[in-house]
Amino acid sequence: MISFFRYFFNYILKSKTRQQLLLISVVGLVVSSMALFVLQAIMGGLQRNLIKRSKEVKGMGYSQIKHLDFNEQEKIFNELENEFNFTPLIKLELLVKNESFLAPAIIFGMHPKYTPSFLSKADHEGLVLGSSLTQKIQGYRGDLINIISPAHVDSFLGDVPRQVSDNLSDIYYTDVEEANQFYIWTRSSLVQNLTRQRNFDYIYFFPKEGSSNYLGKIKSFAKKYNLELQTWEERNSSLAWALKAESLVMLFLFISMSLLVGVAICSGYLIFLSRIKKDLASFWIMGMSKKKVLKLLFMSMTLTSLMSILIGLIFGLSLSLIIKEYAIYFMSD
Repeated sequence: MISFFRYFFNYILKSKTRQQLLLISVVGLVVSSMALFVLQAIMGGLQRNLIKRSKEVKGMGYSQIKHLDFNEQEKIFNELENEFNFTPLIKLELLVKNESFLAPAIIFGMHPKYTPSFLSKADHEGLVLGSSLTQKIQGYRGDLINIISPAHVDSFLGDVPRQVSDNLSDIYYTDVEEANQFYIWTRSSLVQNLTRQRNFDYIYFFPKEGSSNYLGKIKSFAKKYNLELQTWEERNSSLAWALKAESLVMLFLFISMSLLVGVAICSGYLIFLSRIKKDLASFWIMGMSKKKVLKLLFMSMTLTSLMSILIGLIFGLSLSLIIKEYAIYFMSD
């Protein structure tokens, strides 16, 4: 058996009459395996990190609690405190104004005891604005910013939109452009001055490291209190569908390229077998059964393909590790 394999590989690699198409097919299988591995690794990494960054800012999910009174809400917060990473929020869509610059925004009033981890280092004594939103209104730290809520009016000299003012205490940047363009984070008391209500609207659940089946625990807790939970995937169904479609396209490309290379390898093998049929006959003449000759031939072809794929995957893994280690230098953005 070993002699047969040695003869087979030496004929492919060293023979003066070796079949060039077969060599090209084997090299193509190596290159295609490497390219597809690297491409899938990069695209998979981009998808996972996109979802991770979005969940860190927008939460893994949220539940509405506006129908509960303040004491019931506090009871839920105390029970959540030890096991979950969460933030009670008051959420409003409104306008933000700095001097003559006006822009739409979404403000989140945070419970003073529970701050999202991505804002843990921010100064949220005043208003914390996204970087793009700050540029829209030409704001700087320390500027007095007006928050105007058209949904809440005071009946003084007509229906006048209610507004409050506070200093811009910090500016934050995330890799989630929606948050950079529209989000404002501040203490809940400022938003309560606009709404004239004490209760919170939502509980936002954020990722927590080292907790297994974390989303399942969140769903169980929401079910316990009869709260409707809307997950990140449900809120961003179009994006989740697009990412899934992208993975399916990558799989389709992998299958298509494999079939293409397989056709080339089969063509090379057919020409190759026509050249060595006399040598194969000599194995049969020397006492090897026809069934065994065909079996060893099939094993040799299969081994060649598997080794080519394995070599391509090793090269692809090496290249992926290099990209992971040094990507900051040539893909800094």
